[in-house]
Amino acid sequence: MLCAHHEHPAIAVDADLWDAICNAGAGSGRLDAVGYPVVTAPSPSIIAAEVDEVRLAGGSWGPGLLVRQPDGQWRWDAQTRFSFDTRERGRWTASLDKMDLRLRCAARIEWVADELSIDGAKRRRLEAAFPDGPLRGIIAEVAHHLGLDAAAATWQRTPDSEGYNDRRFASYRLVVPGTDGRTALGFWARFQLPDGLQSTVISMVDMRVDFAAVGVDHGQTVVKRVDPTHRLSDKQLQRFFTAGWLTVARLLPLAATDDPLAPRPAGPTTIELHIDTERAAGYGGERVLELPDMLDLNGFGEPPSQAKPWMSTAVTASLGLDDRDVQQLVVQTLAHMASGFGFLDTD
Repeated sequence: MLCAHHEHPAIAVDADLWDAICNAGAGSGRLDAVGYPVVTAPSPSIIAAEVDEVRLAGGSWGPGLLVRQPDGQWRWDAQTRFSFDTRERGRWTASLDKMDLRLRCAARIEWVADELSIDGAKRRRLEAAFPDGPLRGIIAEVAHHLGLDAAAATWQRTPDSEGYNDRRFASYRLVVPGTDGRTALGFWARFQLPDGLQSTVISMVDMRVDFAAVGVDHGQTVVKRVDPTHRLSDKQLQRFFTAGWLTVARLLPLAATDDPLAPRPAGPTTIELHIDTERAAGYGGERVLELPDMLDLNGFGEPPSQAKPWMSTAVTASLGLDDRDVQQLVVQTLAHMASGFGFLDTD
């Protein structure tokens, strides 16, 4: 097949490979979705069937790759790109009592998944994966850092006020109490299948900290300061977001499929990273905390003179990245986030 993307040279594509490109966007506009194959200047102007990946551009899904899988089948994947266009910062937050700090990793996964649902067997599979899942290490690390005992904390289905559990929703939490019994450290994991009107799967995990519940001074009615030794480091941010990424991309999809790469993509996967204070000035209440009160962000460079109460960014990337690639991409994504929120010296 001879083809040419706008303002690119004409190239020849093996006929079987051309069929694979068309099939990758089937049901979503075919080439309108995935675009056309493109080659770089030094590359030959013919794409043979023996290649392992093909660059695609010009489609509504954005720049992508057609990648040969180990079984010989082809799968479309997004090329990595960063953005400040985020959508999931405020989802599922209105009904929760305020804590102090919220870290969120959220994934918008596009699947052709009309018949997927969460049944009893799939829910049990997900629940069995939680204890030894990617979050296990960061739960123990942060609890130890705050002087909390997380040994007895287990994953449980959330109360209805905090998240749904049915054939489309799976919602779980793990909470670690402080000295007065209030939740001092908590993790919330939520997964939502499409409703039939759109193809987006939402997969999300939050880590929230109430520093006032970590070690209560009963002589104070309102604890207004955070113990500096309890501030989280930039390295702990990296480890949480790495574990969070692996959770939203691999573990939570077990509620619907035993292989997150099995459903045919209906668009790119976007991972969002969010850092929020729930006690910013103007949010109401006597307790006011800014991000530098709770986080040691010196690793991002000189902080801005007026820190915002939140930082967010998004990265479009392959759903099938390995652990090392996820870890490296989290570092790059956090640097991109910081550069957009006043940390001008971020490397």
